[in-house]
Amino acid sequence: MNNSHQEKEIIKKIENGGGKYDPTSSLSIDDQLFISNSINGSDNVKWNDNDTYKRIVNSNSTISKREAIKALSSYTYKTPPIKIVKSLEQLFIDYKTKDGHWLYIAQHWNPRAINRVIRFMTKLHNSKRVTIHNPPAYFTNLIKRRKRRKGL
Repeated sequence: MNNSHQEKEIIKKIENGGGKYDPTSSLSIDDQLFISNSINGSDNVKWNDNDTYKRIVNSNSTISKREAIKALSSYTYKTPPIKIVKSLEQLFIDYKTKDGHWLYIAQHWNPRAINRVIRFMTKLHNSKRVTIHNPPAYFTNLIKRRKRRKGL
């Protein structure tokens, strides 16, 4: 199997999984496939007539997300990955992700790196410079650029 045939197969997998392949992206085709396989979009969206949408916000969900961010900021490199996973799942509860995705993140990146990405995303959101349509995918894209845990 030649390289271009493999790329076509990977692009087909990305698009069949609900993702969209972007040939101009700085991410490799394998990274785009990883993100596409890990993230399955959100069903919690209300569309408008002029093709704009508004996310339906649950105030209880917002409070639990703040608690998750607070918990994540208190974790150290000694924190067991399963605690980190529970906080990440709580933070991104409105989105469907592949089973084991957050465990992979918790095992490969320490809480400091995770917190820095979350703070960066929060800063972007609050400044309204960027509209983040799929926060787990954006988080995964950003965290993959950070240094991994030592020993991995």
